[in-house]
Amino acid sequence: MMKDILIVMASVLVVGSASAQTPVNCDGLKNSLLPYEIRRKSKPLGIEKIEAIQVFRDRSGAAIVWERNLSMRDLRITTRSLQYNGFAMEAETIRFIRTSDGPADLTRMKTTQRYEGPNPKTYDYQKDAKFKVILVQDAGKGPTEKDFTFEFKFVRNEQMTIGSCLFASSIVEVSSWPYGAETTQKRTVSYRYIPDLGIQVPEAPQQLVVWEIATSFETMSLEVQ
Repeated sequence: MMKDILIVMASVLVVGSASAQTPVNCDGLKNSLLPYEIRRKSKPLGIEKIEAIQVFRDRSGAAIVWERNLSMRDLRITTRSLQYNGFAMEAETIRFIRTSDGPADLTRMKTTQRYEGPNPKTYDYQKDAKFKVILVQDAGKGPTEKDFTFEFKFVRNEQMTIGSCLFASSIVEVSSWPYGAETTQKRTVSYRYIPDLGIQVPEAPQQLVVWEIATSFETMSLEVQ
């Protein structure tokens, strides 16, 4: 989506310290609030990309979602967000570059998102929908506010394999643009919503991506390490 917007869905990242060798109880994941970590490995343009997302759910339908991209050795980006039904409500992101003298170029960004239109907490991903999103960001110099439109178009339902588990999923095309700029800045990407896990992940040909899932892992943090 737009570079300056926290992706409405769990866009997603991967790689913590989870062990891909640990057996996963697939039915237990589907029928409980067990925390989990998903790993997504791909090689766009021949360069290995490893991303990770950790999800901690509760009975209210809320989830604390940690995201991290560790593909670049010296660049660390970590996001902690509060999500409902795959939609981010608020988030904090920390970004820093590792140097021989320690962390440098440290930035923090706090983001909140308000939605107008259908209730994102109850959207079922089975029909088309349009949301107005009021995005407020603060990198320490005072908040800025921007309005965006997000348009969801249902494509199809399809089974998805993650590790040894098979999950139902819904594929949607999501178009987004800043208010009043549909003809010049519209961008469309595809996502899968996985109801048993309560998250959205980027859609990609499954033969090009290796998905792993674990329930034993080291929880991420926003501390500079």
